[in-house]
Amino acid sequence: MMNTKIIKRYVTELSKARVKLSDDPLHPVTFNRADSFPDYQLYLLGLEIELLPLAVEIVLNRKHTVHWRKLVYNYSLLLENLFRGKGACGIHRHLSITKGNEVVSLQDLSNDHREYINRFLTLQRESFERTKASLLGTTSFCPSDFTLEGTEIDLNELINFLWHSGAVKGITPGVTKKAFAIYFSAMMNRKCANNFEDRIHQSLGRYNPLKYVDKLREQYLDYAEEREQRKK
Repeated sequence: MMNTKIIKRYVTELSKARVKLSDDPLHPVTFNRADSFPDYQLYLLGLEIELLPLAVEIVLNRKHTVHWRKLVYNYSLLLENLFRGKGACGIHRHLSITKGNEVVSLQDLSNDHREYINRFLTLQRESFERTKASLLGTTSFCPSDFTLEGTEIDLNELINFLWHSGAVKGITPGVTKKAFAIYFSAMMNRKCANNFEDRIHQSLGRYNPLKYVDKLREQYLDYAEEREQRKK
């Protein structure tokens, strides 16, 4: 049986994006303790190779396929939520930049330093895409240009409504509502609350637990009526 420490070590590595700046022209940026792109790429490839037995486990061992696919799927959603923004790499949610003992803002960096960081982030993103494709047979969705208007409680109401109405079904065995909530929130550039179920109870405890859905319904009916009026 595959040791879960292997996949956790990989997830832990991609969850970090720690940048240290220096005045050394040969190594101006250290990323997660790596000061060159080839070294970091080889390190990530080494982690990916360690995960290959898990890919075989999922493909060949049907007895444990559901367990491993569920585990990998949930970890994939966690990592997917870390890379935000446009382009091949996006901006890592946990990006931390320091020089000496001082924290540095990404906006204050030179174009050269930004390019170095983007290249390291691209290595992370490309590694994630390869790993997800080999383990789940699919790639992640592209960074979204959309967001959901409304409050956090509105977002939770809509997620719960879509899930329990049966409008959304998981195609991966064992996928949970929380996994859908994380995915949908990320796609809408919103953050899913850690205490998601508690937030759901708040939504259901309102006088009208479908307040947001009813609002959307009324807005859609108004649109439909206006459209009909324009035809006349």
